[in-house]
Amino acid sequence: MKRQFLIGIMTLCLAFLLCLPAVAATDMSDISGHWAEVYIEKWISAGLITGYPDGQFKPDNSITRAEMVTLVNRAFNIPNSNSTSSFSDVKPSDWFYDEVMAGQKAGYISGYTDGTFKPNKPISRQEAAFLISKLLGLEPGNASILDSYSDQHRIGEWAKTGVNAVTTHGIMAGFPDKTFGPLKNITRAEN
Repeated sequence: MKRQFLIGIMTLCLAFLLCLPAVAATDMSDISGHWAEVYIEKWISAGLITGYPDGQFKPDNSITRAEMVTLVNRAFNIPNSNSTSSFSDVKPSDWFYDEVMAGQKAGYISGYTDGTFKPNKPISRQEAAFLISKLLGLEPGNASILDSYSDQHRIGEWAKTGVNAVTTHGIMAGFPDKTFGPLKNITRAEN
């Protein structure tokens, strides 16, 4: 049960965990009636996520790669690392520096072939699937599971085992139109 809760939290988006003051869930003007309202309220009450100073949660905004790493580190108590960044776009003065270094040391994140991490880029569903499968050490199921997605040809070769694993284990699923949406961004409320 705790693992499923943490998995749900991990895929929830949040912004500026370290920078913004917490806003009570009941004060958020934009979660009432949202499909994730109950989850958002629980996560805020548990101190895992915050809203924006303007009283909004912005549940349909995309989450960045740096925000996702921050959320994962908090949800799974990943300790900070004394590592030095090998990413050309992650500097010690960045609010997410320690978080990215901790995620890299924990082995569940990596950068791009050009030596960047792209911390401010929204995280895609295939990137999230890959991250989750690495973090949890999930084994992929039968490779034919990807055939159930009409857009499986759009899933990057590097991400196929991750998408397969999170699908097999019921952590992520496709959409009603039989697509996985590998290039779609994860939102703050999505799980």
